[in-house]
Amino acid sequence: MVDQTYDEWSESISQDREASQKASGKKWALLHKFTEAPIKVHFSYPEKPYLHPTSGKHLPFRVGKEHFLPFGGKNGKGVGVECGLDIGKPCIIHAYANPQAYGLQIPAQNLDQSGAKVYYAVAGWIEENYHLVEYYIDERNPSKGTYHRREKCLGKGCEYCQEGLIEVFGSRFWARFSPGQWQHSIHDLNTQIANRYCKCGGTIFVPSFHCGKCNEVILDIALTCDKCHSDNVSISAETGKAECPKCHATWSAFYTDHEKMYEASKEKYRCHCGHNELPVPDRICSTEGCPVEPCSVFDCQLTLHATGAKKERRLIIDDFKIQEPDPRLFDPVFQGNDAAATQIAEKMRKPMDLDYLLRPSSTAEQANDTKLVDPFTLTGRTGGLQQYPRPGQQMEQPQDAGAPEASGEQEVADSDVPY
Repeated sequence: MVDQTYDEWSESISQDREASQKASGKKWALLHKFTEAPIKVHFSYPEKPYLHPTSGKHLPFRVGKEHFLPFGGKNGKGVGVECGLDIGKPCIIHAYANPQAYGLQIPAQNLDQSGAKVYYAVAGWIEENYHLVEYYIDERNPSKGTYHRREKCLGKGCEYCQEGLIEVFGSRFWARFSPGQWQHSIHDLNTQIANRYCKCGGTIFVPSFHCGKCNEVILDIALTCDKCHSDNVSISAETGKAECPKCHATWSAFYTDHEKMYEASKEKYRCHCGHNELPVPDRICSTEGCPVEPCSVFDCQLTLHATGAKKERRLIIDDFKIQEPDPRLFDPVFQGNDAAATQIAEKMRKPMDLDYLLRPSSTAEQANDTKLVDPFTLTGRTGGLQQYPRPGQQMEQPQDAGAPEASGEQEVADSDVPY
């Protein structure tokens, strides 16, 4: 049974605004980068909630940090290093910055001037048609055999369709977002869904928001009438309207339809009791007796695409539909309909463990990726950086078989999103 008990996202968002093995090739094979072409995805709930590394909040997405160094990687064009400092894992970037804290006898040097960047990661399924395309394991040595890789069907004009290659449905994926992308797209949509759609199928209304400490009403959406100040307002589930029985004034019962209320709901409020946090929604459901179980973006099929590049990159939500993951994902008939299809369909059901997939690598492998001496080895404890590249410089290094290097396009948070 998947544990779907999660803490509120908002506090964690505002705060941010174990193995020692190297990340496997699967990590990079399953990473999806959104492009300008819209694509249908469905986020998956994890098998158990992820813990926020500093607040300890239970979340359905993973919060991580990554350093970016302009040197390192296969071709010296830069590399990302997962930072495990907040979860008690050694990080050579921090060790070089503050060697005394680690008992190291090396000169201090700040290799990452801007510091580790927060990111948000989710796993799920791409709900599109694919083809099974055969590739050589080693093109230089065909005798090693072949394997199949899923390539997205491009519809009309698709070369794989023209070749008659096997068609399957869906693919597992994981993706990461900067705090700005997450805040202004995924998180904002999730807030609206959680305050409108109930898992019972009913409609959620939020007649008011209150202080999380003293319960005083902060925002009044459908408790009293602005015109005659009557406090006997009713809400119609059929029309979605709030109505005053005294003066018969009507207005939308959905707080997101009222610009002032909607904006205020997203800002921290300093209550007279001293509490200074986001106001808490008072949810009611149109289904009588329902305990109110809000849906989230994890209960939707999302159609997403990206625009812009680097700091101007934006994630656009074209559409969302409250629905279960497409059943074809878990049906062997749509996964190749052969001997391996049943295993593939079962693997589709198993939530991806991002804590494992994105775990910090060992200090030896961090050093290998960055082309630095591992400061935690005997040599590193007494050595230095004199012969190693400073930020912005490069050295000729032998090619390694490590993880793919960074593209040089660093995911950075928008300036208006606090950590």
